[in-house]
Amino acid sequence: MAQAIQVGAIRLAAPLPAFSSSFHGEASSKHGISSPPLHTRPSSSRIVIRSVYPSDPFPPRIPRQGQPNEYKLPVEEYYTPPPPPVPYYGPPPPVKPPPPPPRTLNPDKLPPKSTNAEPPPPVPENKGLSALGIPELDLPEPTDKDGKPIKSTYRSPYAKPEPPPRPYHPERPTNSRVIEWLNPPPPPTELMQREQFKLSDTCSMTIYFGDITKWRVDGATDAIVAPANKKVNAGAAVDGVIHKVAGPRLLSACQRLPDVAPHGVKCEVGQAVSTKAFNLPVSRVIHAVGPVYEGRESDADLEKTYASALALAATEGIKHIVFPPLSCRIYGYPYSEGAEVALKALKNGCQGFTQIDIVIRNIEGYDAFIDEANKVLEAIKERKTIPMPPPPQEQQSPIPYL
Repeated sequence: MAQAIQVGAIRLAAPLPAFSSSFHGEASSKHGISSPPLHTRPSSSRIVIRSVYPSDPFPPRIPRQGQPNEYKLPVEEYYTPPPPPVPYYGPPPPVKPPPPPPRTLNPDKLPPKSTNAEPPPPVPENKGLSALGIPELDLPEPTDKDGKPIKSTYRSPYAKPEPPPRPYHPERPTNSRVIEWLNPPPPPTELMQREQFKLSDTCSMTIYFGDITKWRVDGATDAIVAPANKKVNAGAAVDGVIHKVAGPRLLSACQRLPDVAPHGVKCEVGQAVSTKAFNLPVSRVIHAVGPVYEGRESDADLEKTYASALALAATEGIKHIVFPPLSCRIYGYPYSEGAEVALKALKNGCQGFTQIDIVIRNIEGYDAFIDEANKVLEAIKERKTIPMPPPPQEQQSPIPYL
């Protein structure tokens, strides 16, 4: 006996065998269901789902053949093709006319210009109170005793107060070191000899107050030592003066030096590198990296810097060399302590050199080096004069090279 159960829009039809049990009877009498529970249904039963609406456009999924409890839904029962479109036999739709061409002005059809036209009335000038019939007072502009106009000193009560004047004035005398650094005296532009000393039997030293770029001996075996940083870039003070006189090719040659450490480091503290001098009147420029002053613990690194510069100059055949006060002032070294370390290092490494000079552009540093040299070196009374070098000829090669 087959029974059909209507669930919404789906009708379930299945052959259900007859069962008689107390459980089934209780369930039937309680819920009004004539079918047995699902767990008592035999495995041979089959459920067929058919759509009530044959033209339902969303039929259930059809599983593969051979699966248990397969769905049987004929195609003709749930899909009906739409009717064909009805042809139109009426009149054709109206065609829109094309837009008219844009209008252009024909100069031949323009009306002639009138020669008797009157000009427009002039615009009345704004005469202030006189336009309203009120006489004005022609007062002169206020001026001072020199005839200059006086500016109004009126200040709104809502305006911000003016800042107080700066305590520093460039014309006032002061002993502040910061002010001295901000407004240094003009640097010397020539060499002025003061004292000459004896380092060894074959090497002498002259301490100058002046411009280190004017120092020169023969242009073949002489070199200038430039204070540098780790990246051997153009710095301030003495290094900036040297780069300015040597020209931009010196900086290009420094940038082409190989890196010895990450982040563009080309020379470590206590070491030195060498390049050509370009527009300087000497043959080579030795870039030495001095330490930053951290007390007397920095003396070993400063002495190593002087020794490295001398050793590099000796390998390049240099016989005459000049030093600035390395690490002094800009790196924090006091001139007195820097002079003590410098003279000790130069005296120990003067073998193979004929002349080792020191040029200082600060009068305070010059006095400190002279005082220290009088303590540790033997002074030579005779004076030595160095002629001014001729102006160097500009080289025509624009390509920088080492």
